[in-house]
Amino acid sequence: MTAWPVLLACLLGTAIAAPAMAQSDTVLVVPFELERFDPRVGWLAEGVAVGVTRALQMRGVEVVARDERLAALERLQLPPAAALTRATLIKVAELVGASRIVLGTVREAEGTVTIVARRLDVDDARLIELPVVAAPAPRLFDAFTRLVEHLDAPALTAESRAAAVAPSVPAFELYVRGLVAPSPELQEKSLAQALALAPDYEEARRALWAAQTTRGAHELALATAGGASGTRVAGAAGPEWRLRAASALVQLRRYDEAFAQLTALAAVSREPAVPALLGVVQLRRGSTPQTGRATYYFNQAVERDAASADACFNLGYAYWLDKDALAAAYWLREAVRRDPTDGDAHFVLAAALGASGAGPESERERELARRLSERWESAGAGDAVPRGLERLPEFSRPAARSLESTLTAGVQRDQRALAAFHLDTAKRAFEAGHDQEAIRETQRALYLTPYDVEGLRLLGRAQARSGLLQDAIGALKIAIWSQESAAAQVELGELLLRARDAAGALAAAERALVLEPGHAGAADLAARARASRGAA
Repeated sequence: MTAWPVLLACLLGTAIAAPAMAQSDTVLVVPFELERFDPRVGWLAEGVAVGVTRALQMRGVEVVARDERLAALERLQLPPAAALTRATLIKVAELVGASRIVLGTVREAEGTVTIVARRLDVDDARLIELPVVAAPAPRLFDAFTRLVEHLDAPALTAESRAAAVAPSVPAFELYVRGLVAPSPELQEKSLAQALALAPDYEEARRALWAAQTTRGAHELALATAGGASGTRVAGAAGPEWRLRAASALVQLRRYDEAFAQLTALAAVSREPAVPALLGVVQLRRGSTPQTGRATYYFNQAVERDAASADACFNLGYAYWLDKDALAAAYWLREAVRRDPTDGDAHFVLAAALGASGAGPESERERELARRLSERWESAGAGDAVPRGLERLPEFSRPAARSLESTLTAGVQRDQRALAAFHLDTAKRAFEAGHDQEAIRETQRALYLTPYDVEGLRLLGRAQARSGLLQDAIGALKIAIWSQESAAAQVELGELLLRARDAAGALAAAERALVLEPGHAGAADLAARARASRGAA
């Protein structure tokens, strides 16, 4: 699907009758624009988005939460408060897997809030004008309710109706003002005021905890979590606050308390963050056979969230600190497969590969680390892996794991498309005999997709034809490390034979014959390699 039909419909203001919203649709609600800027009611731009999102969630509609929306904007390097073009909104929706966008304008005049909303169906390029809704400011939630009814959302069930009790509008306003406040101090002040008005307001408590954690005020965050978990929060919400309290304890280096709380929590929670935090505790304070090694807990975290690049990194990093280079290389490779832009993972992987004797692959990973992270720009081959690289589960921006996987998939899809463009350009250049251009374009493709075997083999051919024989051999070794095949082994053997390494060429030929018995090229290469060794 292209964005042009959608954008054209937006520009023309196409208005089409809205079909019923299926529960399987995912909706992205973006901040509404103010018809006339007024700092007194500026919070309404975000407030309408937050209120409508919650109203849809209460009705069982799949909605992109605010934290998820911010994560998507961050991935696209877009400021969270900027007014976005419709083409950009469509890009955001595609990235997060949303099929519909709710947008519009809001105004407040003489105590009445008026919302003019539209719904954009991304897949079939339909823009639907929704009926205008208005309500007195003290009854703002009524406007949200009528708006979601115009979106044909399902009716509230008895259970969701009981859970849909909203705080007062003044508490909601303070909560939203806290979300959009320009400084941590103002954020915390507004959120604390919201909680003072509505002590059971869970969204405000979570936002206050996140603001305190982001600022590094972990004692305050612990108090915020402990006050909730000890008294007001019970049932399903209890483990959430115990987990947040344990996270604050880890940040405060109160590891024994954190370990005790997390061990108790592990008996009632399948949340991946529980073993992840336990692993961090063991990595930092040291482990015993009785308490379990960090790798034991990080393995559990990976089992519960196999798509997480951070979980794979923590496991690989812990294996490296345990001096198990092979296991470290395996899991760090999984980490960079999930997030090719992770500079730390590339650097530790380089160390693990170097310790395993994979020199060219190690240098390749170290070069990627230098390009991707300022931390490693001047790192040399002998630089040691520092301690303290382990990653805590992030609660301050709790984008759902499923959404994070969608974001990662969207970014990787874009990277693959751009890499394919560079690789196609490189192929044409190579066929035309323009080896330097082929090398440049292939390297650009491999920066985006470092383990593309076709690109690595093309790079090796172009380098070999340019006389860069050792570079070409290195590229082929990395290609084989990424995905071994008889053809690649034969290609490597031919280069080794040219470099007068008959023993290496023979080993490559024999390995190719193990992978594919009867491979004619491998048999011929083996015969020539033996003859070359005999002549020497």
